[in-house]
Amino acid sequence: MKELVNSVLSARKKAYLGSVPVYERYAEYDLHKVKASVGVDLPSSLSYSLSEAGYGGIRELSFREEWFSVIDRGELEGHIIFAQDDVGNLYSFCTEIGLIHYICRVEPEYACIANTFSDFLRELVVREYRLREWYEGLEGQPYTW
Repeated sequence: MKELVNSVLSARKKAYLGSVPVYERYAEYDLHKVKASVGVDLPSSLSYSLSEAGYGGIRELSFREEWFSVIDRGELEGHIIFAQDDVGNLYSFCTEIGLIHYICRVEPEYACIANTFSDFLRELVVREYRLREWYEGLEGQPYTW
């Protein structure tokens, strides 16, 4: 996980004059505060990633303290939302087995996007941080809010 997080933190993208970091840090990550707000431990890979990188954004994806919340109804009840993308789609993890789900903002549907947070981050790197292309190719399932 350390190598993966370091690759994200050292990655750069083209900018008008040169390049800028792919990951933009917003604030320090506070494990105890997040655990108190959601009531469960985060997956170790997510916790490690946030402890090393802090809250921030990877191109289209944002990790912020305010995104962390428990889903209280529907097929993903009990899952924890941990991120939001630039169009308002949500990303959650299953507290029991760690599956990562994409939850569509405009359609009542969701899809499993990765088996673990490590797999999610690894695939994001492989796809050169193009999240939209990734989730547009997923087979959505109906979600009852």
